[in-house]
Amino acid sequence: MRYLDARYYPDEGHGFFKRENQVDAALRTIGWFDRHLRDMDASERLTWLEPPRDAAALGWARAETRATRTALESRSVYPKVLAELKTALVASAPAPAVSLTGTRAVRLLQDASHPHGLLQVAPRAR
Repeated sequence: MRYLDARYYPDEGHGFFKRENQVDAALRTIGWFDRHLRDMDASERLTWLEPPRDAAALGWARAETRATRTALESRSVYPKVLAELKTALVASAPAPAVSLTGTRAVRLLQDASHPHGLLQVAPRAR
């Protein structure tokens, strides 16, 4: 059985910037691991992680995505919100952040042509 403990902070985006939200998220994460993994034998502690291409895990993710998409698309405001998001994406694509990793420069570019992101890797100039 899988357990999910989700918390949404209305004043935060994808990352947590307010200290109190960072602390709350960290304590909730520790609590989740304590509740669900503490009594496991040491050899079993990481068996809850599926391999990244596990057929059962991918099937579950696809089914959840379909269910969520169906629920969202059934709402009357969906077409309006979708149009607004597409307009915002075209109008103000965020500047990509560059990370330097050893001999490479890496950035994730998101724009109208690549709404899910395009990972770009280049040799780092020395």
